[in-house]
Amino acid sequence: MKELDNVTFVACGEDHMAVISNQRLYISGLTTGRPTEFRPILVEELNNVTTVACGRRHTAVIANGQLYTFGLGNDGRLGHNNTSSQPNPTLVEGLDGVSFVACGSEHTAAIIN
Repeated sequence: MKELDNVTFVACGEDHMAVISNQRLYISGLTTGRPTEFRPILVEELNNVTTVACGRRHTAVIANGQLYTFGLGNDGRLGHNNTSSQPNPTLVEGLDGVSFVACGSEHTAAIIN
């Protein structure tokens, strides 16, 4: 794919993957709330993406120094103080200056400067 000409980061979850190319996020596979895609598709809501992490069926993204999460929300894994699933990247409130994020199967952790 021509739009994936400058890949700087790749992350894989159980049923999906995410790629950063030209500071834009592309995902493919099964992510809760979005249709299953077999080719990477652009997540248009985000720009200036620096890091992405994939959990079992959730994704965490750092864009513009802020943390966004989406996908399956069970057990509060998205950090939005609830268990709701989010089909689109949603800002995690109260975390400024996020420099790194990691996901496990059912949890997310971030480093804040």
